[in-house]
Amino acid sequence: DFSTANDLFKIGIVKNGNKPIGFLRIHTFVSAQYPTVCAEEWNSFRSSISGACYDACQDVFMRDHLENRLLSELAKTLERLRAQNIGALILDLTHNGGGSSWEEGVREMLTSKNLTCGQTGFIRHPQWVQHFESKIFWKWRQRGSGNGA
Repeated sequence: DFSTANDLFKIGIVKNGNKPIGFLRIHTFVSAQYPTVCAEEWNSFRSSISGACYDACQDVFMRDHLENRLLSELAKTLERLRAQNIGALILDLTHNGGGSSWEEGVREMLTSKNLTCGQTGFIRHPQWVQHFESKIFWKWRQRGSGNGA
C-alpha cells in the first residue's frame, strides 16, 4: 500500500514476478460520500452562480463539477499506478453498491471494452421493504390529498 491519508482512492502494489500488480479501491460511486472534494467543489461552484441552487442547478453541479473532479482525482491515482509499470490492475469494489453516473467515466478510464453486467436481482430485505412501503404510502397520501380526501 502506498496510499497517503489524503488519497481519495486507496492503491497498492504487489510484486508478482516481472510485473507488479496494482490494486485500486473505489469504496463508493456516491459522489456525496467524498465530503472534502464535495465541499471544495461546492465552494468553487457556488461562487460562480447567483441566487438559489435548486434541482437543475444541483444536477449541473453534480455532473459537471463534482463528478468531473472525482474522475480527475481517479486519473491522477491511475497515473501513479502506471508509473509503477504494473502488469495488471485489480479493481476492488467490495461493498460498493453503485451510485451516480461517474461510474461510466471510470469504466472508460480502465478499458475500451464494452462491459456487460451479469444477471441482477433484488433482495427483499426489511430495509428495502420499509423504504418502498414508505414511498408507496407517500404517493398514496399525495394522490388522496389531490382528490379532496
